[in-house]
Amino acid sequence: MNEYTGRGYFMDFGKVKCLIGEGIASVILDFPSNLNAFDETLTADLIAALDYAEKNEAVNAIVLTSSGRAFSAGGDIGFMYDGIKNNKINIRRLVRLVSDLSIKIKKLPKPVIASIRGAAAGAGFNTALLCDFIIAADNAKFIQAFVNIGLVPDTAGAYLLAKSVGVHKATDLIMTGRVVTAKEAKDLGIVYQVTTEEELEQETMKFARKMANGPTVAYGLMKDLLYKTDFKDFEDYLNWEVEYQVACSHTDHHIKCVLDFMEKRKTN
Repeated sequence: MNEYTGRGYFMDFGKVKCLIGEGIASVILDFPSNLNAFDETLTADLIAALDYAEKNEAVNAIVLTSSGRAFSAGGDIGFMYDGIKNNKINIRRLVRLVSDLSIKIKKLPKPVIASIRGAAAGAGFNTALLCDFIIAADNAKFIQAFVNIGLVPDTAGAYLLAKSVGVHKATDLIMTGRVVTAKEAKDLGIVYQVTTEEELEQETMKFARKMANGPTVAYGLMKDLLYKTDFKDFEDYLNWEVEYQVACSHTDHHIKCVLDFMEKRKTN
């Protein structure tokens, strides 16, 4: 569906919405009842929305944001639970999809700005990391939550963090799964700007307009140069990531963590 609103053209991709105006595509994760968790549908919808924004000549910059109180809770544990209960553990397709999403964002020839409020956990954290800039509300919390259910980071998390903050700090965040505040994320160089929650949208759009009015072709070529120099092995890494995540998904530790979480038991 493509309809005009007072703020621009609105596109509905299902669990993801897209609003286009002023040279900016606002791509919105819109499944707040499940805290915008990444299941196969939301991930595929997000790839479709980003593909549309990339090909749309009226779009010079992209804002990735969300509806509801969280950016994203990460992977859909309910999906994992159903697979375990039905004896059909098949996480490969979802992990391959988030790998495709990772490549899509890193190769987009337009600036991509993540606008984060509330929790950005697991794949939500890493999807934000894939963007060129992160603008965060002061209530944003970044969590590499994978360890809490016996998984490795997906959506390129280990790769991106090691490059962003160094191996030792990446190890800290990945292996402890601790909460990183917006202020700490800014200090680490992960977040570009911290605002109040009330000013998040205004500050994000102000920066997005600056990018949209900049040298679009040069931005795209800058991103291509950075990809060629710093991400040469990115797609090989993502192939390893898929295999490691599939292996973890069959461990007793992961299965017990998911069952305990969904059945509201304390995990020992």
